[in-house]
Amino acid sequence: MRFFSLLGLLFFFQLQTSTESFAYYYPSNNEKVLNRIAFGSCSIQRLNQSYWDKIGDLEPDLWIWLGDMIYADVLPIPLREHEYNVLRSNKYYQKFRLHTPIIGTWDDHDFGWNNVGTSFISKFETERLFFDFLDEPAASPRRQQEGVYTTFRYGPPGKQVRIISLDLRYFRDEPGPNATILGETQWNWLEKEMLAPEGDEVPEITFVLCSSQFLPMDHTQEKWADYPKDRARMLNLLDKSPGRFVMLSGDRHFTEVSKMTLPSGKPLYDLTSSGLTHVRSNHEDNNRYRVGNFWNEKNFGILDLDWTQTPVKVTFQMWKTSGQMLDLFLLEN
Repeated sequence: MRFFSLLGLLFFFQLQTSTESFAYYYPSNNEKVLNRIAFGSCSIQRLNQSYWDKIGDLEPDLWIWLGDMIYADVLPIPLREHEYNVLRSNKYYQKFRLHTPIIGTWDDHDFGWNNVGTSFISKFETERLFFDFLDEPAASPRRQQEGVYTTFRYGPPGKQVRIISLDLRYFRDEPGPNATILGETQWNWLEKEMLAPEGDEVPEITFVLCSSQFLPMDHTQEKWADYPKDRARMLNLLDKSPGRFVMLSGDRHFTEVSKMTLPSGKPLYDLTSSGLTHVRSNHEDNNRYRVGNFWNEKNFGILDLDWTQTPVKVTFQMWKTSGQMLDLFLLEN
């Protein structure tokens, strides 16, 4: 019994000593112009994390998590917290955090377990762990709401980037024709945000963070198309909202570009980057909206914003985590 008590004490000490907070919280910043944004998803925290050096070498102004920051399925809260700290204390990730602001949203494996949604009984506790990992201040109003959705704005008028970070887990029903992926509370917030109240500055570009792919409809994995009512509502909202929108998604363990034209004639892109530490087999899913190539290499995404062009020129670069560019895609205005 003394042996097991000692083990328990050591484990508790490890948890306490591994939760050091660097307080690197990066809220909206109206002075900071974003010229380069990096993003990605799906990182098993106990696999090789040296790719953070490769991302850092490209000097992004911001890193965006698109979910599955860690894989901690079904673990009790103390163990799940420890798995967050495995990544947080990794020497490569620590070095990256010193120089790069980090924001993002979650997906199933850091929220609960595979494919789970609103039925997950520990979502209040895992929400706290998510905010702790991203250094959300203790007094932040975001900690008081249900769901991790929020908006960030960067840059002054004329060079402003808005990032709408959605929560596709907290309110997510089981799939069905009338099921919701966002929940009515989040929908009400989102519609007010995207329709831009009169007098608000419309940003030059808005990136919408989706842990699940928005445009693709043909594969059998999780996607917005499993929620046809919400997908149609979102397409309508994107079409009638002022400004230019680009969806960013993860989850799928490969990288690709999807594109459709909205009824108003505006192009809509869904840029997928996944995964950082593991990818799927060579099987290529059908995707009626795919443009360009399909890559199933371990990868991250880079968005370059050229503010010398009007409207801003956006280029999507797909990078292997080993440091070689896979592909480059120029987005239409």
